[in-house]
Amino acid sequence: MIRKKDDAMMRRMFLAVGIVLIVGVGFAFFQFDVNPITGFISYESYRQTVDLDLSEGTIYILSSSTPETLNITSFAISGEIIGDGQIEVYLQSANERILVFSNTKDKDFGIQSITGQGEGGLGVITGLVVGETVGTGETEGIEEANLLVLKRQPDKIDLQHPTIGEDNSVFSGAFTNVADDSQFIFMQLSQEDVIRMVINIEPGTRVRIGEILYTIQEE
Repeated sequence: MIRKKDDAMMRRMFLAVGIVLIVGVGFAFFQFDVNPITGFISYESYRQTVDLDLSEGTIYILSSSTPETLNITSFAISGEIIGDGQIEVYLQSANERILVFSNTKDKDFGIQSITGQGEGGLGVITGLVVGETVGTGETEGIEEANLLVLKRQPDKIDLQHPTIGEDNSVFSGAFTNVADDSQFIFMQLSQEDVIRMVINIEPGTRVRIGEILYTIQEE
C-alpha cells in the first residue's frame, strides 16, 4: 500500500516538473527568440531616361546624384538592338559582376517563344523587376527620377567581345525592363562608391538604351 502511494507521488512530481519545464521553455522562446518589429523597410521603384546610343563597347560610371548612399535592389534596362551581333550589359562593383542583359539565348528555348512580335515586326522581350512591374514590363505609375549619374569612362578600355556558342542564338529588336541576373540584388552606391555599367557590343551591332528602371531600399 505504501509502495502504491509512493508511485502516485512520484508520478505527480514528474508531471509537475514537466509542466514547469514546458512553461519555462515557452516563456524563454517568447522572451528571446521572438523579436519585436523595431523598424520598417520600404522599397521604391524609379525610372530614368538615359538615351544611350552605342556601337562599340563602353563603360559608364554610375554614382548617386544625392549625398545619401543608395541601396540598389534591382536594375533593369529597356531599349533596342540593331544588327545581328551579341550584346551584354553588366553591373560591376569592387566585389561582384552581375549580368543585367544578354541577347543570347539557347536555341532549344526558341527565340520566338521569348520575344514575341511587336509593332513593325520587332521582337519585344519583357523582363521582370520587383515592385509594380513584376511580370508586366510596364512603367506606368513608376516615378521618374534622376537619382543616378551616368558618366562615360573616358579611358580606352579593351572590352571582351561576346562570343556566340554553337547552341546559342541572338535576338534583335526592342526589349523592355530586362533584368537577367539583376532582378534581386544589393549594391550600394554613393558619390564616392561607384558602380560600373559595362556594355559589351559585337562589332557591326548597335544598341540603344532608352531607359533604366531600378528599385531602392529606403529605411
